[in-house]
Formats: sequence, structure tokens, C-alpha cells
Amino acid sequence: MVLVAAGFIISSALFNATSQYATAVQLWSKQLSHQTLVLAEQATQSLFSAEVVLDALSDKIIEQAVNTDQSKTETQGDLIVRQVLQDKVRVNRLIEAISVVLPNGRVISSSDADVSPFEVEQRKSQFVQISPRFSSDIFLGPPRFDDKTRKWLFDLLREVKNRDGSILAWLRVEVSLQTFSELYEKVVQDLGQGAAVSLYRSDDTLMARWPAVDALVGVQNLKSATLNLIGAQKLAQGVLVTDSEWLTESKSTESRLVAVRRVDQFPLTVTSIIARDLFLKEWDDVVRKILWRSCLALLLLGLGAWWLLRSDTQLQLELRDRQFAQEALRKAHEELESRVRERTRALRLEVAERRRVERELVSANALTYAISHRAGMAEVANSVLHNVGNVLNSANVSAFILYEQHKTTSLKDFPLAISLMTAHRDDLAQYLLQDPQGCQLPEYLTLLAEVWEAEYANAIKELEQLMLSLQHIKEIVARQQSLSGQGGLKVQMNLKDVLHDAISLLAVQLKESEIEVTCQVGDAVLWMGDRIKLTQIILNIVMNGQQAIMASVERNVRRLQIEVSQSHDHTLRIDFTDNGIGMAEATLTGLFSYGFTTKENGHGLGLHASAVAAQEMGGTLTAHSDGIYLGSTFSLTLPIDRTAVQPEQVDVS
Repeated sequence: MVLVAAGFIISSALFNATSQYATAVQLWSKQLSHQTLVLAEQATQSLFSAEVVLDALSDKIIEQAVNTDQSKTETQGDLIVRQVLQDKVRVNRLIEAISVVLPNGRVISSSDADVSPFEVEQRKSQFVQISPRFSSDIFLGPPRFDDKTRKWLFDLLREVKNRDGSILAWLRVEVSLQTFSELYEKVVQDLGQGAAVSLYRSDDTLMARWPAVDALVGVQNLKSATLNLIGAQKLAQGVLVTDSEWLTESKSTESRLVAVRRVDQFPLTVTSIIARDLFLKEWDDVVRKILWRSCLALLLLGLGAWWLLRSDTQLQLELRDRQFAQEALRKAHEELESRVRERTRALRLEVAERRRVERELVSANALTYAISHRAGMAEVANSVLHNVGNVLNSANVSAFILYEQHKTTSLKDFPLAISLMTAHRDDLAQYLLQDPQGCQLPEYLTLLAEVWEAEYANAIKELEQLMLSLQHIKEIVARQQSLSGQGGLKVQMNLKDVLHDAISLLAVQLKESEIEVTCQVGDAVLWMGDRIKLTQIILNIVMNGQQAIMASVERNVRRLQIEVSQSHDHTLRIDFTDNGIGMAEATLTGLFSYGFTTKENGHGLGLHASAVAAQEMGGTLTAHSDGIYLGSTFSLTLPIDRTAVQPEQVDVS
């Protein structure tokens, strides 16, 4: 198994290295192939422009230059020929000079004033003929270094024939290789160090190269990869990896990637070369990583095999001990299971007991809240009964006055006067005018009318007072009924109305206690919540404030102020401030605790129930006092979405 894993690791490493090598070669091959295509097109266009110059110079112009030379005199025609040649040189930056050369090598006309003789017949063997596309044959010469311009040049020759077919003269165009070298320099800089671009003639003569090596220009490289692709395999273009002798000063045989492409229509070949360090740089990094990973994997595999063998020996030794320990473990397990079952039964009983206690606690809390609620409602009911009793006293007074008025009224003698008038119905006029008793009857009726008017006005007044008292009782009962409903329902309410209704239930006690109540709240302060709970909290706080004020004998002015405000954290705040007896620090600490009271007849449920109700509505109820006889402030905070508080003085007396 270990050998199989090792073989898999090695084969995977070889496969990955081979794949990465193929990918790197393929990527660079495409790049170099495209590059040679661009360079070949550039060479074609450059040489074609020079070829066009050769063909554009007509044979008549050449004949004119020859005839002028034979006449041994410089004529206007010779100047015209030279001007034409100079114009052609100016319009083509590749061309250094154009001249007309006789077969014996003498230059008879040139764009350059100082031109050396050119032995065409002696050098013709060094020229390569270009595929004919124009009227005459054109030949491409080898590169040569011009001492005057300090540039590498090559010549293009076109023969000019007589009418009988003999050669009249040669038209020579000197083309600069500087443009090719500059372009190749930019290409090599883009490729990086270790790259080279060369231009060969069809006979493998080096025409131009970058990096430039003047000693190699014009040398034939018969062992090059270019000769292998273009010559032996007869291909127009191709890319190969080779380690054949490289045409450098050191004749290097380093492995390299070579891209070769023929220049279309010309006997030239473009070659791009990149050294192994360049096109396999990333592959070398990947191979090193693969090698390190493979070695690490083999090392880990060896360590794993050694550890497994060592562990197997230890396992054999431990197996015997485990067999002895297994029986002991089984017995311990059985004993543990027995203990777990016993503990489980105990935990179940404990959980059941805790649940029972929790249910009792919930019931006790609910009972406590109900008792607190009923205690608070009892106080409110006592207040209501007190108010109703005061109103009934007023109504009883009005009813007693009406009773006494009707019991002692003089109008009870009115039927006697009517009976006298009825008895003298037939002689009523004589009776009223002549009878002594009848003469007094009109005056008596007048007195009865005056008494009736007075008693009627008094009765109307007392009845109105009685109706007002009954209406007041009706309103008190209606408010009390509104608080006797089921709590927990959320409704939208106007806080001003809630405060007014709550304080109205205690209006009689507050008035009897001569307590001035002021309330600062806006007309449109809306709140969504439980109206019954909020009213109960307000009633408890106001009654507590009333009792605190009455307990303070030091105050001549008894005042209870209610102020509504909105905090920045979107909470509604209602402050109840009195100038009563105040509270000590110890009293504030346990004020809202269940059963805590400072009153002789108190039960300690009202403020506790109010604090619980505030928490159930998501708010808080707190108290503050600076000390005894310094008054106190109860603050109720409630969560709201939005409100606009505009203080307004409201008379609730």
C-alpha cells in the first residue's frame, strides 16, 4: 500500500510537471507566432515601399542620365534626374540614397553628391533575386556597413535595358536597416532579457538582429533552427524548441524557443527567439513547488508508514491489556447505569417539585396582583362613594327644602276660594261686588298669585340643583364603570382626557383638602396602551400625593403639579410633584416593595401594583424626594412612537 501511494505521488508530480511544461510552451508559441507575423508584415511593407520607388523611376529618366553622361556636359536634364532621385529619397525614410550605375560600376547620377563606384558584375553573385512583380528584375543584396553614415544598409538593384535587350545601366537603392533594428529593440524589451529578434535572407545570411552584434551581421548560419524549419521541412512558418547551436558570439547551445516566418513576396525570414530562462521561468517555479510537495508527501508517507508499524506493535501489546480492562469496564458501566437510573429518578422528582413550586409562584403572583388591583379599586370606590355621598347630601337638602315649601305653602287654601266662586256661579258678579266676603276674594287671589310665583321660582332653583347633583352622580358612576372593565386591551387615547377623567374622580376630596392641582399637557398627546392600568396608576399616585400633602402641617399652600414631557429616546414622561411631607432615603429604597407602607392604616399594595402595571406596559415608575418636608416627585415613563407635547394650563378643580 505504501509503495502504491509513493508511485501515485511520483506519477502525479510527473504528470503535473509535463502538463505545465506543455501549457507554457503552447502559450509562448502562440505569442511568438503572432509576433513574427507582425514583424513579417512590417518587413513586407518596408521592402514593398522601396520596390515601388525602383519601379516608379522610368527607363526614359535612366536613358536621359546615360546620354547626359556620354555628352560629358551637365545639362538641365541631368539636374532634373538628380532632383527626381532626391525627391524619392525624401519621401521614403527607409531609403538612404538612389543612384544610376553603369555596368562598369561608375555612378553617373545619384541623390547623394559623394557616391563611390559600385562594381555590379563583381558583386552580383552576392545578390538574391526577388520574385518578379514589376517590369524588370529586382535583386536584394547582403547587408553592409556604411562608414559615412555609420549605419547598416543593403542594396536593391533593378536592371535597365536597351531596346536591343542589352543592359544599359543599373538602378541602385540603398535601404537602411536602422528602422528594423529599432523595431526589434522595442520587441525584445517587451519580451524581456534572454529574447532576440533576427532578420535572415533566404540564404541564411543575417541581415539585422537585436541584441545587436555587428560581428554576426552578414554571416551565414547553416546550423540554425530557421534552416531546419524553412529549409529542411519546407514550412512557411513554425515554432520549435531546440538546443542547436545559436548564432551568438559564444556559439551557445542553450535550449530555447524559436519562432520562424517567411516574409511574404521577399526572400527574407523573421526569427524570434526566447531563452529557456524566459519561456520556462514560471514552469521552473511550478516544478520546484511540485518537487517540494512531492518530497514532503513522500517524507510524510514514510513517517506515516514508520508510525503505523510502530503503532501496530504497540497495539498488539495494548490489546492484551484492553481485554483485561474491558471486563472491568463492563462491570463499572453496569454500576454507572444503575447510578444514572437512580439519579434520573431523583432528578425527575426534583424537576416535578420545581415545576409545582413555579406554578404556585405564578398563582401567588397573579393572586397578589389581583389583591393589589382590588385594593386599589377599593380605594377608588371609597373615593367614589365619598363623592356620591357629598352630592347626595346636596340633593337631600334640595329635596327637604321642596318638601317643607309644599308642606307649609299658602296655596293649599286655593281650592276654598275656588269652591266659593263655584257656589256663587249664578251671581258671581253681584257676589264679588256686594258681598263682604266676596269683595275680599280678588285681593286674596292676588296674594295667592304672588306666593305661587315666589314658591315656583324657588322650586325651579332647587330642582335644577337636584338635577345637577344627579348628573354629577351619573358622571362619577360612569367613570367608575369605565375603570371596572377588563384590562390588557391596547387602545389609542388622548392623555389629556385620561388625566382629566382620573382627577375628576378625586375632585371632591381635592377640593375639600384645598389642594391646587395644575396639569401641563398638550391637546394632541396621543398614546397607545392600556387605559385602565394607566388610570389606576394615576389615581394611586394622586391619592398618595393628597395624603402626603395633608400630612404636612408646615405648608400653607397645598399644591400638586402634573407635567407631561417627551424624552429624546422616544419615551413619554409624566411627573407628579407635590409639596407634601416628603420621604427619607430609607423610605425611597423600599417604596415600591410589596407590603411596604408608612401609613397606620396602609396595606402597601397601591404603589407596588402601580409599579408592576408600569412594567407590564413597558415603562417604569420611580420616586424622588430631597428629604422630609421637601416634597416628592413620582415619575412615570411610557414607551411611545411619537408625540408632540405643548404645555397648557388645565384647570381640573
